[in-house]
Amino acid sequence: MLFFAFLSVSYAQAPAYVSVNEKGTVWGNDILLGSIANISCQDPQRYEQLVHMNLGYLGRPGTKRVLSDYVLRLKIRASGVDTSNISWSIPKEVTVVRASQTLTGQRLGEIAEEAVKKQVLASGEKRKWKLKILGTPRDMVLPPGKLTFETDLPFGVRYSAPTLVYIYIKVKGQPEGRAICRVQLDVYGDVVTAAHFVKANEVLTMQDLRVVSKPINNNGTLYITDPQQAIGRFSYYPLEPGEILRDDILAKPIIIKIGSRIYIRAQQGPIVAQAEGIAQSNGRKDEYIKVKNVRTGAILSGKVIDSHTVEVDMSD
Repeated sequence: MLFFAFLSVSYAQAPAYVSVNEKGTVWGNDILLGSIANISCQDPQRYEQLVHMNLGYLGRPGTKRVLSDYVLRLKIRASGVDTSNISWSIPKEVTVVRASQTLTGQRLGEIAEEAVKKQVLASGEKRKWKLKILGTPRDMVLPPGKLTFETDLPFGVRYSAPTLVYIYIKVKGQPEGRAICRVQLDVYGDVVTAAHFVKANEVLTMQDLRVVSKPINNNGTLYITDPQQAIGRFSYYPLEPGEILRDDILAKPIIIKIGSRIYIRAQQGPIVAQAEGIAQSNGRKDEYIKVKNVRTGAILSGKVIDSHTVEVDMSD
C-alpha cells in the first residue's frame, strides 16, 4: 500500500517545463496550453493534462485575443490542473489567434454562376446568354478544413428578375453557414429598336427602325423581331433611340373613319361585285368592321383592305 502511494505522489509531482510563446494559434473554440506553449515532461499522463489545459474561450474563427502574463497565470491557476513542480516561462503578453480560412465573395459568386449555368444549359436555351453577379457577396471567415458546397435555386432560373442562389457551406462535412447570391441572366436576341426619337402616334417606316442584338430578359414573345411587323404601325407613346419595340405598344392607324364613304367588295369564284357603302365604325387595316350597303340598306361585316375598300365574305 505504501509502495503504491509513493508511486502515486511521485507520478503527480513529475517535473515539467513550460515555455509559453508570444504568439499562438488554436484550432477550436478553446485556448489550450499545448497550442501556445512548448511543454516538456517525462510523465505521459501529466504531459497530456498540461497539453489540454483549458485557458478560456476564443470564439469565431479568425478571432484574436491578447492575454497579459497576469491574466494568463490566473487562468492557469483556475484550470484545475496540478501546477506543482513546473518551471514556467511566460512573456509579458501572449497573442492568441483562432485558425481560420477565408471563403471569398468572388468564389461564392463563381459557385452561384456555375449553378445557374447548369440549369440554363439543362433547359435547352438556344439564344445567346450571359450571367453576372449582382453585388459581390461578403467574404466568409470559416474554420480550417476541406470545404464542400450545396446549391439551391428555390425559385428556379428567372428571366425577368434576378435568380436567387442559396449556397450551403460545410467544413469537413459540418454545416458552417449559408450565402445568398443574386445572379442576373441576360438573354440576347435580334430585336427591332427605334433608330431615333419617334413621336407618339407617328406611323413607322423602315427608316425609323433598326435590328440589333440586345438583352431581352424574358421569353421574347412580345418583342418585335421583324421590321415588317412594325412598318405602318405607330406607338402609343414616344420612342427613345434604341428602345425595343414590343407588340403590345404598337397599333395600326385608323384608315377608315366612321361615316366614311367606302366601296364594299365581294368575290365569289371568278365573279367580283362592288357596291357603295358607309362605314359604321372606325377601322384599321385587316380589322373587321360593320358597313352599310347604300343601295339595299343591309348591314354587313367586312375586312378593311385599304382606306376606301372593305371586303365581305360571300361564302357565309
